[in-house]
Amino acid sequence: MVDRKTLKGVVNMKETVSVGDYAKIRGVSTQYIYGLISKGKLKTKGSKGSLRVVVDSEIPIKQHVANKTTNNETNTYQSETNQLVIWLKSEIEKKDQKVERLETELLKCKNESLSKVVEINERKDAQLQKYLEFLNHSTQQLIEKAVGNSERKEPKETKENHYEAEVVEEPIVEHAKPIDLIAYLKDEGFTKSEIKKIKQIVLEKILEDSSRFLIQNSKIYIYPDQSYDELF
Repeated sequence: MVDRKTLKGVVNMKETVSVGDYAKIRGVSTQYIYGLISKGKLKTKGSKGSLRVVVDSEIPIKQHVANKTTNNETNTYQSETNQLVIWLKSEIEKKDQKVERLETELLKCKNESLSKVVEINERKDAQLQKYLEFLNHSTQQLIEKAVGNSERKEPKETKENHYEAEVVEEPIVEHAKPIDLIAYLKDEGFTKSEIKKIKQIVLEKILEDSSRFLIQNSKIYIYPDQSYDELF
């Protein structure tokens, strides 16, 4: 074995070391050293039982051992670094795939939501158009009732006779005083859900026959002299 003094210093040309220590210094196996000895490439001293190798050049043992250790540590560090890089790349690919999947799902949800919004808006627009048509019709009826059909037809003149045209007045339908539908339903003890359902039915009936209902100030009125059995 190489003593501490030898490890801290430098092996001189005249010094000898055992085959095992020389193999450690060179970083090779003892079999390789014995092969060199048998080929006469290394100087030795002593007999076969105590054979020692003459160091033929100065070898900084400490630096050699340290370099070997450093190389091993460097290789280990590089191996661990490579493994870490591979793991990080794998994790990044997984994250990218997850982000891409989430973006696809988000885009799908947005498209579905947008389609529903468009469908709802179209339905509301159609319903609003019907309500506007009803309001226009109701307004026209109110105007006609207020003004009345008082205009008389002008007599027709011919070359032979002059006569007065007969005026036929259409009877004006007079209804009893209208009552607030919602107030009426509350007085009759209907629940909120029942009132909501009846109101929806009334809105549909108005589009069919507006003469049985009256809308003023966003309120729906019914006439006491009309029958509304299909609503209740």
